[in-house]
Amino acid sequence: MSAITDGQGLNITLVGYLGKLHFGLVCCREFIPDIDTLATYLVEELELLVEAAGQPAAVTSSGIGSGNVPGPRVADGSKVGGVPGTP
Repeated sequence: MSAITDGQGLNITLVGYLGKLHFGLVCCREFIPDIDTLATYLVEELELLVEAAGQPAAVTSSGIGSGNVPGPRVADGSKVGGVPGTP
């Protein structure tokens, strides 16, 4: 995960490890007040990309799809709200 600096409103960090992709989203709440929505869109769009590539669904949010990729989480480790399949 990275940090945002003065004048930067959003940082998306992507790390690939052991065949999985891990995303870290950090934002300034003044610029992006609801990062949960952005995280939800990211999961949805990755599912569409995997489908378009004709690959088995490995992109998932908790409870969605067949992969074992954890759902989006905020910095304290709690799940991002508003993601289908998460409490």
